Amino acid sequence: MHITYDLPVAIDDIIEAKQRLAGRIYKTGMPRSNYFSERCKGE
Repeated sequence: MHITYDLPVAIDDIIEAKQRLAGRIYKTGMPRSNYFSERCKGE
């Protein structure tokens, strides 16, 4: 498995994609900004 760290954005995109997926699972239909606000308050 080869992972390139040349582009930090790529790493952020992977993390954001996972968070977005989690948002669809737990907060279906909720805007991303609200999801992150709820996540910050929840954790």
